[in-house]
Amino acid sequence: MFEFLKKRGLSAYLELIAAVLALATVIMGATGKALLNNASFDWVMILIMGAGIVLAIVGFFFRFDFWVLLPAACFFVGFGLIVNGGAAVIMDRINNVVYSGGNFNAVVTYLVFMGIACILSIVACFLPAAKKQ
Repeated sequence: MFEFLKKRGLSAYLELIAAVLALATVIMGATGKALLNNASFDWVMILIMGAGIVLAIVGFFFRFDFWVLLPAACFFVGFGLIVNGGAAVIMDRINNVVYSGGNFNAVVTYLVFMGIACILSIVACFLPAAKKQ
């Protein structure tokens, strides 16, 4: 087992960290505060980010060419859905009004976690999958 872990490159570990951040976002979003008062952390977000998490974990154990792009795409779609859903909450805070409601701190936390996951998954796309022997 240790030999297997030694052979994994930095790309695999970055993708695994991105999956952990996405999992934390999914857990916080599904159990915590909604993006807006009238719209929950949608099941589509949970499904897409869950697919990215599963693809990242599978990619850690089995390396295929261009596999690392699949979880990155899922994480970016999830990030876009959070931006789309949380934009009203951010605009409410900027304009100092309460129109759509929602929790600003939760939206910022979701955006930061998924933003870091997206950056890590993109960096992982440009790194080697295994260490050189």
